Amino acid sequence: MQSAVNVGVFSPGSVATPFTCATGNCTFPQYRTLGFCSTCKDISSEVVITMKNETMIYSDNTTYGGSSGTLNFTFPSELWASPMTASQFALGTNTFSDAIQALLGDSNGYGASECSLSLCIKTYNASIENGKLIEKGLYSDPGNWNSFTNTSSSKYISTIDVSCLNNAERRTLQDAGYKFNASSNWLGYFTHTILSIGYYLGGVFQEHARVAPEALEGTSDFISAIFNSGNVGATTIESNFKNISNSMTNFVRQNGQPVNSPFAVGKVLLSETCVHVRWERLTFPAALFALTLIFFVGMVIQTTSRYALSSGSRDFKSSALPLVFCGLETDIPLEFYESRCGMDEMAYEARQMHVRLSKTESGWKFVKDD
Repeated sequence: MQSAVNVGVFSPGSVATPFTCATGNCTFPQYRTLGFCSTCKDISSEVVITMKNETMIYSDNTTYGGSSGTLNFTFPSELWASPMTASQFALGTNTFSDAIQALLGDSNGYGASECSLSLCIKTYNASIENGKLIEKGLYSDPGNWNSFTNTSSSKYISTIDVSCLNNAERRTLQDAGYKFNASSNWLGYFTHTILSIGYYLGGVFQEHARVAPEALEGTSDFISAIFNSGNVGATTIESNFKNISNSMTNFVRQNGQPVNSPFAVGKVLLSETCVHVRWERLTFPAALFALTLIFFVGMVIQTTSRYALSSGSRDFKSSALPLVFCGLETDIPLEFYESRCGMDEMAYEARQMHVRLSKTESGWKFVKDD
């Protein structure tokens, strides 16, 4: 968890939420998780500004008594900042509320914020599109963390959705000492404390940051990242705490007890391929197909005898009878073809005829054998 705090400052958003979606496109209903929320408020009005004369000692041991004095910016919690001591920015814990206070005190202006990190219940929805998780935080509930009377000062890591309880379960918890009513949404459930993270936060947020080069060695990397060389304000402070709370929440989500930390189960969407047809690009292949079809039909008509088409057998090329009966002579009268060159007529006559192969003046031919 301490590492998660550092990630929120130095590398926000680098921790990805794991997911499984075989199709690369999934959607999830609302789901909730225990996490951390941050809140910040402007408390510049609580800054106390004082001025005192100060004697400055230079490197050659000469001194100078400033007539204008030194500005000091302080809080009731004793957090202070002063530009003349190269401690323009300070972070510290408010001993009265355990919140973190940030104070910028400079001769050009000043400002202060108070931020806190607390356990809460976060509600999300999410979708996965083309293998990328799109997760959106909807709202956060603070939870009733001090519901157990015997340990009211402890902080818990477990909670119950009161709306899920039946009457018998409500009575059981009330008999055990838990205090809640009909308006309670979340009930802190006694497991164990997590005060150690509070001690860590109180340590890292307890320091001054400096711009003056001679004092840089006294500033930690953590506080320097928040101070950002003086480019700090209420907006950047709030953004830093939000990044920290999100990083801590991601750690909680990925390192909970497996039995009590199931994954949110979504609905798998089917992959669909959408094709947009550009019909104008089909003009050439369509025209080529049409012309080829016309050529083929014309070739069939041209090479098919009208006698074969009218005779009941449509293919002269599948039989040798037309060549035997009609030959290749060009001087055969048309009436001969009309009377004998139909496939049915030739087949009938062939069954009644005996022929032999004989050499004639025009070459070898089949001649009728009586």
